[in-house]
Parts: sequence; C-alpha cells; structure tokens
Amino acid sequence: MLALFRWFRRAPFPRTSPEQFRTSRPGHAGFLPSPANGQDDIMWIDRLITALLFIVGAVNLLPAVVAVAPSRISTAYGISIDGAHSADLTVLLRHRAVLLGLVGIGLLCAAFIPSLRVAAMVAGAVSMGTFLLFAHAAPALNGATMRVARIDIAAIALLAVAAALVWRKNA
Repeated sequence: MLALFRWFRRAPFPRTSPEQFRTSRPGHAGFLPSPANGQDDIMWIDRLITALLFIVGAVNLLPAVVAVAPSRISTAYGISIDGAHSADLTVLLRHRAVLLGLVGIGLLCAAFIPSLRVAAMVAGAVSMGTFLLFAHAAPALNGATMRVARIDIAAIALLAVAAALVWRKNA
C-alpha cells in the first residue's frame, strides 16, 4: 500500500512563478497553479481511478485464495465444511472463489488499461451487487458473511466513485 501511495504522489507539479502561484484558479483552493489545458486534472483523475480500481480489484482477488486452499473456507465464511454435503459445498465455494478471482484480475487489469475500465467496473458492480442483494434477502447470516457484505458495500462505493470519475474524464 505504501508503494501505491508513493506512486500516486509522483505526479509532477508544474513549475510556476510566485505570481502564477497566487493567481491560481479557485478550484484548486489557492495552493496549486492553474493547469495548462486541464492536463494535470486529467492526470490526477486517471491516477485516482487507477488507485480505486486497484483497491477494488484486490478486494475481489483476495477470496480467490479459497480456490487453491479450501481449508480457508471456514475462516473466510465462518461455516463448517465437515459433514454429509461438505464435498458439494467445497466445490461450490471454490468455484465462487475462481469467479471472484477473475473479476479481481479484470479490475486490476482495468486499473492500468483504460479501454477495459467500463467492462470491468460493470462486472465488479454486478458481482458485488448481486451478493449484497442475496445477503439482504437472507434471514440470518453469520458474522463472517456479514463482514464480507460490509467489505462489498465499501468496495462498491469505491467502484461508484471510480465510475463517476471515468464518466467525468470522458465527458
């Protein structure tokens, strides 16, 4: 995360004279110089979109660990995979982990490839949104599943901010 913060901070500030610094436009709260042709604004928006999609992609990629380590199912979802139907449940949850991993990889790629952004954001929103709808409709969920729902709420909010920034940038 520290490396991502350092990368985000690397945006070059234009060199300005003291007079240009004092006469910066109000949108920058008087401490940044007015960008030439809005290119600096676009650069900051692009970096923010990249950071948001990277975070949401990582959130979607983390559950993919269950696909290769089924012993993590009880930790991730707070359910027991022992019993008569444990093999079925294990296969279904591992399959879910693979699908979440694909969505996460798509979002991570979209963070750095702008042409993939809309499709990846739609896939992420549908994936997390349907889970939230199903979780809301379920009568009683355990604490681990509610934790997953809260994480998805935060991730979908970040995704909405990224979508708004993409829309603003392309408008």
